[in-house]
Amino acid sequence: MINFDFDYYRPESSQEAVEVMQGLISQKKSGLYYGGGTEILSNFRKGKLKADAVIDLKTVDGLVGIVEEGDYITVGASTPLNQIVEFNGLNALTGVIQTIADHTIRNTLTIGGNICGRLPYKEAVLPLLAANAQLEIFGVEGARKVLMRDVFQRRMALEPTEFVYKIRIPKESVERVYTQRETVATAVDYPILHLYGRLSQNELFVGLSGFAAYPVYEIWSKEDLNPSATDEARHERLMEAFRSQARTDERGTAEYRVRLLDVALQSMLKTFEGGLL
Repeated sequence: MINFDFDYYRPESSQEAVEVMQGLISQKKSGLYYGGGTEILSNFRKGKLKADAVIDLKTVDGLVGIVEEGDYITVGASTPLNQIVEFNGLNALTGVIQTIADHTIRNTLTIGGNICGRLPYKEAVLPLLAANAQLEIFGVEGARKVLMRDVFQRRMALEPTEFVYKIRIPKESVERVYTQRETVATAVDYPILHLYGRLSQNELFVGLSGFAAYPVYEIWSKEDLNPSATDEARHERLMEAFRSQARTDERGTAEYRVRLLDVALQSMLKTFEGGLL
């Protein structure tokens, strides 16, 4: 049960949505953009979050759906996760998304909600960062296109009136992908460690969710990989990059997470053996 009142808006366009948010800000009221609503409503019920208004984006044109556009696949930010799982052509993203929650909940969870929400996991961020996805962001000045790597630092760095409108993902040219997801209870539980590694023609991407208080990642160019380096040296370099960011919470200690990471990195490097030369 939600024990406070809030206003509900359902704009028909991106411009209308931004104007509603502008109006709320000018009245010194708090507003939230609302996609699937799973996380927001859950936090409302638990008393962890309050707002004077929610702005439902599901009826905004272009925010739901997947379209192939030249060398990119464009996904509306309010597209449910299951719709992405069922789409043929986003295998690297699908492999991560289908481990998030269960099938029923994924009918409501949206890709925008996952990458912009308040939960620390944001697992879909990892393959999108690895793919160097582009974001179309809508705000007071209209639409702007940016690389996700330029605006995601621990969380999305957006202006108060802005929201993610579309996600443009380059069509895949991946040499190898490695994922390892560890949970405490069931497979659909939040991860204590989710490692996502992607080896492409130009770089090695290694990202972690559940390990730190927010997703963290390392990107190595081909030059950074150093052909003469051993897997042991690469392993230690990655451990050094991530070790200090391990967190302790109710699911496990930092030390336990570091041990899981140690094993996962060794397995990933073994899987990529030969491609790193």
